[in-house]
Amino acid sequence: MDGLYNPTVQITEFQKQSAAVALNEMFKDRSFSICDFDKIAKVLRIIPRPSGPDYDALSALHCVAWGEMPPALQENAKRKILELLFLQDIIDVKTVEEPPPRRKKSFLKMLMGGG
Repeated sequence: MDGLYNPTVQITEFQKQSAAVALNEMFKDRSFSICDFDKIAKVLRIIPRPSGPDYDALSALHCVAWGEMPPALQENAKRKILELLFLQDIIDVKTVEEPPPRRKKSFLKMLMGGG
């Protein structure tokens, strides 16, 4: 069953801001986190929690680096996230910030404790 948005549930300004910041950070992070998605859905009072084939597909992408996804998949994943959070009419996927490039530490720097 897909999640349902209940417009009669009042969401405070604090909750709206918290969800907005968390969503922005999720999109800017190096990889996708289904845990962050679930927390945002909970703050937005989407009950029951989103589920179904699209949610399952997103769940399969848990911890996959945004940069490792083909561009079309990355855009589709972000679009599905917004749809499942009932934000597709509020936020345009094209305006979502790109995640920072993935930086690899050299093995020697890791051993030496360097950045």
